[in-house]
Amino acid sequence: MNIDTSRLRLLIRQAEESRQDHVQAILQERGPLRCGSVVRVQRKCGKPTCHCATGDGHHTTYLSCKHDGKTRMVYVPAEVEPKVTEEALRYRRLRQHRARLAKLSAQSLGLIDQLQRALLSSDPVKSLDASTATGGRARPPQGR
Repeated sequence: MNIDTSRLRLLIRQAEESRQDHVQAILQERGPLRCGSVVRVQRKCGKPTCHCATGDGHHTTYLSCKHDGKTRMVYVPAEVEPKVTEEALRYRRLRQHRARLAKLSAQSLGLIDQLQRALLSSDPVKSLDASTATGGRARPPQGR
């Protein structure tokens, strides 16, 4: 029994240390964050004499995000592309830390439940001694 409970305690400690690392990363985020993903799209303008008619096409940057349950593509001008890209990456990192934190919390609770089951006596009624079986009161002295 000691080996199993020791191992469970170690796993709980490791999960909690990892949780703390993710909490620290979330607390260190100062923003601003931008919900969505930066997407580069190639398209053709339609002019027959343009280089895109026979080549790669024009590269345009968009921010893909959900709005009112629908995916929207918002044009990102070249001068703000680095800023928008960084904000979107920071948002994604924060969401990844949050997801990992949720998994670790569930894992910790599962390990704690396992530890509780391992520590429980198999038959709590039989393991009680005489003084505990009388409701926690000591037996009255004999012969008085």
